[in-house]
Amino acid sequence: MRNRFFVIYLIISLLFIQGCSVSNIANSQRKYENKELGFSIEFPSTWKDKYSVELNTGDKSFSSVVITTSWGGTLCYIFRNTQEEWKEIQQMESPVDYSLLGENDKYAYILIPASDVQYDINDQEQVKIYNDMRNELDKIKFEIIED
Repeated sequence: MRNRFFVIYLIISLLFIQGCSVSNIANSQRKYENKELGFSIEFPSTWKDKYSVELNTGDKSFSSVVITTSWGGTLCYIFRNTQEEWKEIQQMESPVDYSLLGENDKYAYILIPASDVQYDINDQEQVKIYNDMRNELDKIKFEIIED
């Protein structure tokens, strides 16, 4: 029952992020650092001027950023979960695709790709850019920043 609640919470959280206020990070930088959440990420050079990183500032009950395309389509989310939350996630059968970026004694950092179409299906350039970026999610270099 608790696992089902957590899956519902995660899905609602993802939907809520789309309506939250965010602060944009310039997309010309290859490296994004967030000392508050305790991590940095370096993006593939092929992503230059094609993305932005937005910090969720609307709900303090979870910590996350969203990576969006230059036209505003969501590419993925990065969540910082406590180790307790991470253990629960690992034990549930989740319909959500995710991957562990890194972890320490306090937190686990999870990448969740967007699960719906985030581009104009009639715009072949957007389709190509989005699919290329999505295929390069595993090339993001992730590092935990210790206090």
